Amino acid sequence: MWSYFHLLPTLLLLTTTLTAAHMAMSEPPALRYRTNPYKTTEDYDYNSPLSPSGSNFPCKGYQTDLGTPGGQSVRTYSPGGTYKLVLAGSATHAGGSCQLSLSYDGGKGWEVFKSYVGGCVKPDPGSDQTFSFTIPSGARGGEALFAWTWFNNLGNREMYMNCAVVTISGGGTELSIRRRDWGGPGLFIANIGNGCTVPAGKDVLFPSPGSEVTYGGNEANRAKPEGNCGSGNYGGNGFNGGAVGRREEGGIVGVVVGAAVALVGLWI
Repeated sequence: MWSYFHLLPTLLLLTTTLTAAHMAMSEPPALRYRTNPYKTTEDYDYNSPLSPSGSNFPCKGYQTDLGTPGGQSVRTYSPGGTYKLVLAGSATHAGGSCQLSLSYDGGKGWEVFKSYVGGCVKPDPGSDQTFSFTIPSGARGGEALFAWTWFNNLGNREMYMNCAVVTISGGGTELSIRRRDWGGPGLFIANIGNGCTVPAGKDVLFPSPGSEVTYGGNEANRAKPEGNCGSGNYGGNGFNGGAVGRREEGGIVGVVVGAAVALVGLWI
């Protein structure tokens, strides 16, 4: 007669498989991730993607922890400094493309400062999933949300997003950044009910990846996204493309605002 004890090995194997499924950002420690020293609530399904409806965008909804004991800064970065991003998990879905971005307004707007087109995550499940990044020398100082987003090559059309709270030491002031119109392109989003999707079996080319781009994988295996994904130059700097624009106090910074700020800067 079958019993719970007969099923126990299968249940344990299934649990282990689910725990290892997909990928997650372990460094810097994300909000509510198991290694976050300040977490007050732990997400035991952290490796899961965002909801297909986009209901928990951004940050799986965990940006609400900002200003609470569980939302304290876990790392301090210096403008111009180079640091490590470490991903955990075994279901690499044949790699894909990733972006790193910062938000200074609690997740309303994002500035991309690094794009990895292909080879992120590394396709081999046994690979060392460590990547390097450099904080822009003109980054504004203060507390920020640091986000890793991933669009997998194979499998369901999904978007992964983990966020950590970090501190940018020193850095430019808001006024100096406005003078130079510093900032990366808006964060690219897709596969979460926004009318933009990533082709299956391809490493997505971001419409506006920014000036810091690392290319990996097979060049022939890259493809542009499909649908209402914004415009861009698919290979250089730019502020178009993606669905979440670069923001400062007062809203999205556009070409007109940037030009006005530049003119004001000449008189200061």
